[in-house]
Amino acid sequence: MKWKNLKVGTKLSIGFIAVLALTLIVGIVSFNGLQNVKDKSFKRNVMGDALTNLVYSRFSTRNFIVFNKDEYANEALKALDAIIQSTENLKVKFSESSNRLLIQKVIDNIKAYREGLTNIIATVKKQKETLTKIEEAGVLAVKDAQESKVNMLSRSFLSCTESR
Repeated sequence: MKWKNLKVGTKLSIGFIAVLALTLIVGIVSFNGLQNVKDKSFKRNVMGDALTNLVYSRFSTRNFIVFNKDEYANEALKALDAIIQSTENLKVKFSESSNRLLIQKVIDNIKAYREGLTNIIATVKKQKETLTKIEEAGVLAVKDAQESKVNMLSRSFLSCTESR
């Protein structure tokens, strides 16, 4: 069969099928490309949120240490918990095992960071308690010293008045 011998309708049908096949191929390739972009964008957004939460956690930790308010410690812990939860959910989205291992390392490191933060919070609270005890002891010592001074002055005054 030669191209010249084909009828016009057959030639048009072959051309139409060829254009349709090319359109279908381009559509499938484009759809897969968009799915990959969507998937990568989602993963980047989750990791961006994780970094934002990490920075927020660090600021909250600093505020807890500086201002010694428990609300800052709770905010820091919540931010770290959000990172752990979102990265756990993200791990499922990765198809390659090497990427899942990397995400697991991130999760393990955030958990270790959280444990360290918990230790810091406990240490700061103990420090606060110790400083409070020292302050109370200092106040008592000053009162005792003042009372001793008053007693000594009273005795001195009484002994001076008696000797007269």
